[in-house]
Amino acid sequence: MASQNAAPHAEYSRRLAARQELVAQLDRASERVSYVRIALAILSVAAIWLGNYWWLLPAVLFIVAVIYHSRVRQARASADRAAAHYRAGIARIEDRWSGQGNPGTRFDDPHHVYAADLDLFGPGNLFELLSIARTRMAW
Repeated sequence: MASQNAAPHAEYSRRLAARQELVAQLDRASERVSYVRIALAILSVAAIWLGNYWWLLPAVLFIVAVIYHSRVRQARASADRAAAHYRAGIARIEDRWSGQGNPGTRFDDPHHVYAADLDLFGPGNLFELLSIARTRMAW
């Protein structure tokens, strides 16, 4: 069974490493943009204090930096969600998935004739293994 899981495990590991590197790159970019935003805010305040009209340029650049920073942070969150997906996939491949996902207990019907026998819902059951769907609110 180890040889069957080698190819998917290697691919998931490769993709996880790529997403983690992207998260690190986006963290560095976010830090740099934060410093630029601070510098532009200081320049804007200094220009306003000096009383000339050049404050518009750093103010406009500050707004552009805020918009860019928002996009960098959204991209970082997306890359982080992708990394979490591949970590969960590796856990499933390595049979470490039990107790890490959604057990689906809200769908469990204690009065159903076969539900308990099939082990469909609850911690470590079929629903938790197969249900990998996520929405933004769930992350």
